[in-house]
Formats: sequence, C-alpha cells, structure tokens
Amino acid sequence: MSKGKLVVVTGVGMRKAVRLFQNTDASDHIDYGGQKFKLNAAAGASIELGGAGHSVYMVGSNEAYLKHLDENLVQGSSRFAVVDLLDREATSGLARDLTELAECTNSDLHIVHYGGVSEVKVELPDNNVFLDPWRTPPTAITDVIASNTVTLLNLLQELRDTLHNQAMTKVVIITAVAAKRTARFHGLDAIQKAACHAMARSLAIDLTRENIFVTEVMPGMTDTGFYDSEATFTAMSQAGREYGYEWSEETFPLFSSRKVGQAVRFAIDTDAHVRELSLIPYGQFPHLGA
Repeated sequence: MSKGKLVVVTGVGMRKAVRLFQNTDASDHIDYGGQKFKLNAAAGASIELGGAGHSVYMVGSNEAYLKHLDENLVQGSSRFAVVDLLDREATSGLARDLTELAECTNSDLHIVHYGGVSEVKVELPDNNVFLDPWRTPPTAITDVIASNTVTLLNLLQELRDTLHNQAMTKVVIITAVAAKRTARFHGLDAIQKAACHAMARSLAIDLTRENIFVTEVMPGMTDTGFYDSEATFTAMSQAGREYGYEWSEETFPLFSSRKVGQAVRFAIDTDAHVRELSLIPYGQFPHLGA
C-alpha cells in the first residue's frame, strides 16, 4: 500500500516506570514530568506509523499522555482525542470526526485497535493480572473482555458507512501470543486476549468479502510497565521456570513496544492481506508451542 494513510490507533497510553529492566530496549523509556515512563503497544504503533508517513489519530483515556506523545514523539501529522469506546454516543462522535477528516484529506481510513487490562476498573490483587484462579476477581473478566472486544465492535459499527465508501480498509488488532496458548497464572490475560483473537478470526471471515482486511498482531512480553510490579515479575518468573527458564531482573526477556509498532506498520504498508503475525523477544519461552 502507498504511504500517507489516515490511521486511527485506539488504546494509546503509557505508564510510569517502576522497574528498569536490563534486557530490553532503553529507547522506550521516555522522560515525562521528570520521571521515566514506558509506552504501551498502541503508543509504539503510533510512533512507527507516524515515522512511516501516515497521519495518526490517537485515541486513549489520558489527555496529558496523548498530548505529550502528539507533541514530542509522533512524527508528521497527528491528532488525539480522549474517548471511551465503551460509550456508544462518544464513539459515534469520534466516528463523525474521523469521517470528516478522511473526507477533508481525501484519505482512506484504517484502524489499529488495542485494548488492555489498564482500562479495567476492578481492583486486581497487587495490581497484578497474572493470578492463580483462587485470587482472580470474576468481575474483572467482564471488564477485560469488553475492553478488548466491545470497544472495537462499537467503532466498526459506527464507521460502517465510511468503510464501505472506500476502496479498501485494513484493521489491525493487537492481541498477544497468550491468545493462542496460555501458561501458568495467565488465566485473566489469556481470557481477554483469546476473546479478541476469536473476534479477529470471525471478523476476518465476515468482512474480507467487503474489502475490510483484518490482521491480528500477537506480541510476546513487551516492556510497557506491565511487568514492573514485584507481584507480576514474580509470577512471570515462576511461569518461565515451568518451561526451564531461570530469569532474573537482568535476563528477563522483553522487547520494545516499537517492535510491536513495526509489525503493525508492516501489516498496514504491505500490499497484501496479512492475517496473523506473532513476535516474541529473544529468550522468551515459545508461547505458541513452536
């Protein structure tokens, strides 16, 4: 595909760094307000897409973070909006803005969707998603599934006429390798990503004939701040030992959110329908069993 597309990226955010791992990409540790922050996968995608010459419209829940990304990290033409995609009326307003922007710039609109546990309102023990079944709050399951799937379907339905009026659309959904194969303590994480994985497969079957091409990008362990807490780090280290991996803080395998962004950029730019793409950092156990 040619350069210079309009791409809306959902779920864009970052979080304060609590732990700085040694075996990762230091370029993802950005300065904000005198502290180190880490970018999530959607932020990494926004940066990579902007660097590739696309116009990026970032959607997230924290205006200050979005503004910082817009002004300092995303190259070229970028915009942002705080929108709760679980709110149908708010999503409808976003869809109108996107449609007007696409018409004004004579651009086709493409979608990169990311939903995650960071938007969950249920309090998790030790702020940790990797829990054994006895400590997993059942009410969190509803939240994480909605954050991944309801948000996307709301946006797609509100953009239906817009997408049908253009020659083709690419929809890239960021899930995780845990969507296909779980591991110990991965119940809540696997549930949320497996739901989105099933949705991606269903959408691909239903929408390809309408020239809406769905890609699923499944990354492994990414240095987004997700693994910074002691409880999460301990749980993941124990899960690694189940496969014979003895990780320390110095060897814990992570890669940059911009690596995920590069995969997203490939799916958007390549002149083909990429159905699935998985990537993990060097040294992570083979989540997909290969």
